[in-house]
Amino acid sequence: MSHHLTQDYGLKNVSVLMDRPPKRYSPLNQEQQDLFLQTLDETRSVDRSTTKILVTSTSYTADEPLEPLLSALSSYSDSLDPALPHILLLITGRGPMQEGYRQIIAQSTMAHDKEGKCTIRMLWLKPEDYPKLLACADLGISLHKSSSGMDFPMKIIDLYGCGIPVCAANFDA
Repeated sequence: MSHHLTQDYGLKNVSVLMDRPPKRYSPLNQEQQDLFLQTLDETRSVDRSTTKILVTSTSYTADEPLEPLLSALSSYSDSLDPALPHILLLITGRGPMQEGYRQIIAQSTMAHDKEGKCTIRMLWLKPEDYPKLLACADLGISLHKSSSGMDFPMKIIDLYGCGIPVCAANFDA
């Protein structure tokens, strides 16, 4: 943003302030995580000793293509290595391409395969539950690529506030 403002608008001495997550985005201890995960149908039976929880939030638009993640998880799911943990991917959000992704996921083995390496669940949470789910994740994933190339996804800031590592698409911001 600083580069854009100085180069394109000729501004000088530009300072860009980073966003901070709201206070509700904070880490949860193990007991709090376990209690919260028991409240959701999608996570109630998860064995945290053998399963890693990945969370991605999306608006289901072209700025956030889920195909690379789904393809990677499909390859992971095909692995025969018994040492690899099971992955539960939780996709939160709403948007125009949601039904198309729902169909793609429903046709994959990852929507139904409880014995396989990967399971995918799409869900929508109450606003007070969303930060709690993020705080329970082992890894947050952001596939957002800003159409302007300048905005930093707030979902990354929210995950950082919860103390969760993030794997993100690489782009200028």
